[in-house]
Amino acid sequence: MSDTRLNDEEGEAPSAAVLVGAGGSVARHGTSLGEVIVHIVATHHAALRIQLPRLRDLIDDVVAGASPQTAQELSELHPLYSRLLAEVGGNLSHEEQLVFPAILRIQHRTTIPACQAGMVASRVRLATAEHRRISDLLAKMRELSARHLSPSGPCETCHALQGMLSEIEAGMREHDRLEREGVFGPAVELEARLGAGDARGVSR
Repeated sequence: MSDTRLNDEEGEAPSAAVLVGAGGSVARHGTSLGEVIVHIVATHHAALRIQLPRLRDLIDDVVAGASPQTAQELSELHPLYSRLLAEVGGNLSHEEQLVFPAILRIQHRTTIPACQAGMVASRVRLATAEHRRISDLLAKMRELSARHLSPSGPCETCHALQGMLSEIEAGMREHDRLEREGVFGPAVELEARLGAGDARGVSR
């Protein structure tokens, strides 16, 4: 993961990667945006980086051990996984290298120049759309596996695959909720207030 920083006249804002190195805490009432970001990167982003390779291995094992007809139907999981991997990788890079540093930059400002107003909101919209695509892909993979794998059958690998998909989906729901409520919503509101303050200063 690269240590990407954004520069402006007020200095460099540390990236999420730098913040993780300093340690963080679970989001709670009154927690700063930076602390919530640290928690998201260290917990939810880190979990996805561990879970996705395991998911790939489970898909390979299930397809290899299935009957020819079932294996052909389950082989659809491979392109879905490739799309999931690309979407998750893009989302994590986008958030850690662009969205979170942009949010950290404005946290201690008193105004935002008109030329920068809306930058955070725009990046948040993109990240939110990425989350929707990830959730849609996970749902398709879960539905496909549920159609062709018996939850009460003897295949332990099948159970592990379905369990992993459920685990990733549950983690993404919490990941999405925490970002919306603990980072994105407050950051967009802060950006709007700071932009309004700059606009009032220009109009006087």
